[in-house]
Amino acid sequence: MQSPRAIVAWFLIVSAPLSIGVLYFQHFPLLLLGHIYHGPSGVVFLFASAAICLAGGIGLLQLKPWGFWLIVSWQVFGLLNGTVSLLSPNYDSLMKEMLATSPFPHSQDYSVPVQSYRTFAFLGLGFVAIVLIILLSYHSRFLAVSSPDPANHS
Repeated sequence: MQSPRAIVAWFLIVSAPLSIGVLYFQHFPLLLLGHIYHGPSGVVFLFASAAICLAGGIGLLQLKPWGFWLIVSWQVFGLLNGTVSLLSPNYDSLMKEMLATSPFPHSQDYSVPVQSYRTFAFLGLGFVAIVLIILLSYHSRFLAVSSPDPANHS
């Protein structure tokens, strides 16, 4: 049976290239800390995010402490980003702006209330929180079996 650490690592490794594949189908603006960024910044951020997930997932599989801390830090950032965005007083208008730039047909008709997007965002935050809780609950066991970083040896 796989350890929760390995399951999280494989999820990150598999999702990294899949998230890059999303760029082929959609070009949404970047929602970051309650602000929308248009243009190449979203693409750069998505590539950086995928690289962090891929490197951190590999680091977790190889029992590298830097992989653990990279992914924990990334999950904390994800919680912060999502929370700030969801609590923004402009959240509804931000979602409408993002939908207005969607390449999918009928995404601008707002047939689904914006409140539904808030619900999905809360579910996404819950998933990020679960990953963070799993990693932190296995922290001591992970560090006990993790391979030492040769750069830290004299």
